[in-house]
Amino acid sequence: MGSRTSNDLSREIQIQASLQHPNVARLEAVFESNEHVHLLVEHLEGGEVLGYLLETEGGLPEAHVRRVMHQLLSAVRHLHGRGMVHRDIKPENLIYTDASKETVKLIDFGFCTHWKRGDRPMTRRCGTSGYMAPEMVRKHGFTNKVDLWSVGVAAHVLLTGDMIGRSRDREEHTSEL
Repeated sequence: MGSRTSNDLSREIQIQASLQHPNVARLEAVFESNEHVHLLVEHLEGGEVLGYLLETEGGLPEAHVRRVMHQLLSAVRHLHGRGMVHRDIKPENLIYTDASKETVKLIDFGFCTHWKRGDRPMTRRCGTSGYMAPEMVRKHGFTNKVDLWSVGVAAHVLLTGDMIGRSRDREEHTSEL
């Protein structure tokens, strides 16, 4: 995973402050001291989607995952429509607004950047490796479609409770031809 720079922080503040969407966490204020920059984001008290998943045995109910994915895709469509790409979509970056677990908001825009159709492909590898699209891992140049790959991996994780490429029982499965 790439490290965050002061440019990342400035971009994160500018991008998140510009976003107004029901499934994107609202940036309320920014406070700077000599050593730190603190971002005050709207109060979200329902916990991480990943935390809820870890409380269950296996995956979450399909109807619940469908609702979460619908809201996440709405947020991603909003980002992409405004010429932005998140680059770190994962269940840890989805927070429930309250204990009802009906509404989620996308957080953590530290790797988010501006990109629109027609721009040169991006090459910076950033985000969380298990959710990265193959073209990002290989640094072959990529577009905003990497967010859609990450959404798909997140859906798989929420439905199965396991990462892609890992088997719970670790048994190798073979098939006869």
